[in-house]
Amino acid sequence: MRRAMGWSALLVWAAILGAASPARAVELKWWSHWATQDTKKEVLLEAKRRFEAKHPGDTATITFYEKANMWPTLRAAFTANSGFPDVFYYDSDVPEFIAAGWLADLTPAIRWENIEPYGKAFWTRPGPGGKVGTWAIPIEAASDEIYFNKKLFRQLGITVPANYAFTQDEFKDVIAKCAKGGYAGFATGAADPEW
Repeated sequence: MRRAMGWSALLVWAAILGAASPARAVELKWWSHWATQDTKKEVLLEAKRRFEAKHPGDTATITFYEKANMWPTLRAAFTANSGFPDVFYYDSDVPEFIAAGWLADLTPAIRWENIEPYGKAFWTRPGPGGKVGTWAIPIEAASDEIYFNKKLFRQLGITVPANYAFTQDEFKDVIAKCAKGGYAGFATGAADPEW
């Protein structure tokens, strides 16, 4: 689903640019934070390739940053009203960008049927002067999940609620029972990224 959502967002972006393409050649400046994520860079470079193939003479130049370095660079460019990109990766780390008027309201420009409803809902919020708009489009989604060993839980006397949702106190009890039984309360199956 993440990949499909990402491609949908990028294709929508390409369609918008196609509709607004002027008669003369355009160089689109695009900044992304995925400097160290090669597979995500491949997706953006493919969107760039498709855009340029569909619009001969127009170019998209993508600059990849580490996210921590991109925010202050963007902030400085917008504040100076010079050197900022046409398109950039945005997330909720910098909500002041919306309030400052540095993002365009995308509400009328996006074919929302290509984006999950929660994506539009998440990015629809008050902007400059309190005007409600949709200020970004989702290009990926993630969720937090916990998997459990049913056999081990039975052995430890842990009952999982019918709705699979533990309260905080219930979850603390699960961790305590696991620790008492000599097991780690939980483990992560991925590295510890900065996010």
